[in-house]
Amino acid sequence: MWLIIQTIAPDDTRRILVARERGATDAELQELVAKALGHAYFRNFDSRAGGPDVVFTDVEFIDFSS
Repeated sequence: MWLIIQTIAPDDTRRILVARERGATDAELQELVAKALGHAYFRNFDSRAGGPDVVFTDVEFIDFSS
């Protein structure tokens, strides 16, 4: 198991929360979270060129808090 504690961009957070409110599936939410983590964690909010695509699988727990 890999514990990731990462701040994601406000726009990404908004997209995830709006999708959750409209009833997005777990798969759709996982894809949005994966993109947000890729942007923040691996690409450092676009300060690093490129970076791997992120696939989010076997998620046991997600906590969105400030």
